[in-house]
Amino acid sequence: MNEKAYLKEIRKGNQEALNAFIETLYPSVYRYVFCKVSGKEEAKDITQEVFLRFIKQIHNYQSNGKVLAYLYTIAMNCCHTYYRKEKRFDYTELNDEISKDDYNLSEDVLHTLTFEELRLCLQKLPDKDQDILIFHYLKQMTFKEISQITNESENTLKTRHYRALAKMKKIIKDGDQHVS
Repeated sequence: MNEKAYLKEIRKGNQEALNAFIETLYPSVYRYVFCKVSGKEEAKDITQEVFLRFIKQIHNYQSNGKVLAYLYTIAMNCCHTYYRKEKRFDYTELNDEISKDDYNLSEDVLHTLTFEELRLCLQKLPDKDQDILIFHYLKQMTFKEISQITNESENTLKTRHYRALAKMKKIIKDGDQHVS
């Protein structure tokens, strides 16, 4: 069943279609949320909240793009709300004016990081920087697709991407990514 067919059936109240829809998209949304929060239980709770919000809004949802992009937008907002409520996010002040010579992350360094270390590095970045790196690298989305989720221009995203990579390199270089 395609997205439009799922949505049509879900709007009619078809529980089987809803279950199949969630089962299909849950893993992608969960992986995104897990990269943004500190634990599996928090990620499960937030992912559940994403689908609850979507279901509550399904009658107002206009299918102008992919449903997954809309779910990522809800997930982004849920993660921001989570950090505002919990006040757990520690923003690291990093210099935005890193030279272009510092742009290339060493692939050797990236390959030596465990997933957990990489996730901890990401969490040290501001939310918008996290989002662009997660969407671009982990979800393998284009800047055009990301711009549809974030409502920002592709050029703005490319600049933010460049700066986020530079910040990530600094975090890795300073050795702050290792799990305690």
